[in-house]
Amino acid sequence: MNQEELSKLKSEYGFLSSSYQYVPMAFELEKLIGQTVVMVTYTKPEVQEEGQESTAKWNTKIDMVRIVSISDSDPMTMTNLLKYKLIKGGKEADEVEEVRIQPEGYEFVNAEESGIFKRFQPLSLHHKMIEDELFFARLRKLYDSRDTLDLHSLEVISSSKNQGQVLRYSNNIGAAIEIEDGSLIWIRIHTLRLKHRKGNTYGLFFSHDGKEWSTMIQSDEKVYTIGDWGKFKILDLAD
Repeated sequence: MNQEELSKLKSEYGFLSSSYQYVPMAFELEKLIGQTVVMVTYTKPEVQEEGQESTAKWNTKIDMVRIVSISDSDPMTMTNLLKYKLIKGGKEADEVEEVRIQPEGYEFVNAEESGIFKRFQPLSLHHKMIEDELFFARLRKLYDSRDTLDLHSLEVISSSKNQGQVLRYSNNIGAAIEIEDGSLIWIRIHTLRLKHRKGNTYGLFFSHDGKEWSTMIQSDEKVYTIGDWGKFKILDLAD
C-alpha cells in the first residue's frame, strides 16, 4: 500500500486533531453569534537551538468565549471581524476583544511569524474531537494489553445467521490496526468471513460500509499481519 492510500486510511479511520471533520464549514460560526464557543490559542514551540525549530507540537490553551458579533466582511481576504467576550469562572468579561478570522474559524495571521494564533470552534465539534482522542487513547491500551479474538470466536461470528445484528447492533467489534508509522486506526467490522485453507491457515475477510479487507491468518496467532503495511487485532470494545 502506498503512502497516499495509507494517509487516506488514517484520515477515514484514525484520529487527527487537524482533521476537517472537526472544522466548521465556511462561516458556520455566524450561526453561533450570541453563543458560547471554544477558543484555542496556539503558541509556537520554543527554538531548541539557534536556527533549529523544536519538533514539539504547538502549545495550546483552551478558553470559553461568547461570540458578540461577526461582521466587517473583507471580500479581498474572505475574512470577517469576530468580536468576543472571554468567560472565566462562569463569568463573562466586560471587555470586548476582536480578531479577524478566516471562514473556518482560524485567525487571519501569519502564524509562523507571529508565533501565536487563535482558532474558534463550536462546542459540539470540540467535544467530538475530545471524545475521539480519548477513544483512541483507550484503544491503544486495549491493543497493547489484549490478544485478538480467538479463532473459535471468529468462527462463531462468521457462521452466525444473525451476523448483521451481532456486528452492527449488539456488539462493537472491529480491527485495531497499527500501521507502519506506529499510529492506530479503528475499522468497525460490519461483515466477517473466515475460510479454512489448510492446516491452521485461514483466510480472513472483513468489511465496513462496503469496503473489504482480507489477509491470511494462523489459528495460534495473537496478532495478525495485513499486507506489508500493518499489524492488527480484532477486538471487542466491551470490557
